[in-house]
Amino acid sequence: MKNIIFEERTKNFRISHIVQKNSYNMKKQHLHREYEIYYLIQGERFYFIDGQTYHVNPGSLVLVPSGTIHRTSSVISTDSHERILLILNEEWLNPFLRQTGMPPLDSYFNQPVIQLDSYKQKYLRRLYDDIYQEMATKQANYEVAIKMKLTEILILISRCSTIAAKTTSTVVSKSAKHTKVNEATMYIKEHFMEPISLQQVADHIFVSRGYLSNIFNEVTGFKLTEYINIQRINHAKELLANSDDSITDIAGNSGFESITYFEKIFRQTTGVTPLKYRQSMQPDKSAKESR
Repeated sequence: MKNIIFEERTKNFRISHIVQKNSYNMKKQHLHREYEIYYLIQGERFYFIDGQTYHVNPGSLVLVPSGTIHRTSSVISTDSHERILLILNEEWLNPFLRQTGMPPLDSYFNQPVIQLDSYKQKYLRRLYDDIYQEMATKQANYEVAIKMKLTEILILISRCSTIAAKTTSTVVSKSAKHTKVNEATMYIKEHFMEPISLQQVADHIFVSRGYLSNIFNEVTGFKLTEYINIQRINHAKELLANSDDSITDIAGNSGFESITYFEKIFRQTTGVTPLKYRQSMQPDKSAKESR
């Protein structure tokens, strides 16, 4: 059962405070353009972030960059938890950060998990309460006030990141299941530009094909083939944005054997064709591009 303490959203920003009374696993694969700041107040969670699973405890901030595969799940079947979630749009926040002399949003997401002491937790909760009040009442210049509070949260993250860099490895889940999924994702990231199959990955990490299929979907929320395609599409996006290579060459260099299949998967993943994506990232490109 889910108890919503508060939840407010705009097209650029969302904050939600939820108490989950029973065990909860995020059922669907999760991948979005926004940045996510997840604060765990009570309970324990497994948090899968782009190939690694972290065992998260109360007082932890989990930082999920834009476009990163992530999924949260229960540590034990009877687990309940309480969390506050922020979803941020960088196009909305970055201009304000520039005006205040702060680095852009992506620079604060280098450490996946930050553990806060009791003083910093109380400080953070006050900031969250202030943000919620601004969202709920929507008084004059409330978005400016929210951005100011978010800036304070980012400063807190920045100041804690050095310590977090030394402690992140201690929260990595060492269970056999999570270790094998991590080995599989590492192998995929190294070989996604080559022909690669479920059997090939299973053989590499010394497990059966069926076992890998089951635990991979359980931990990540994706089928292994879907995860491979996401790695390929992310690579293709980089090439489309930063190179003059033809779309056919980019498809091949990203691990796709068919240009038709590449365009299908690219559109399913991004919502646009490869050509439209390139034109949005490189506006000076000609609308007519030969393959």
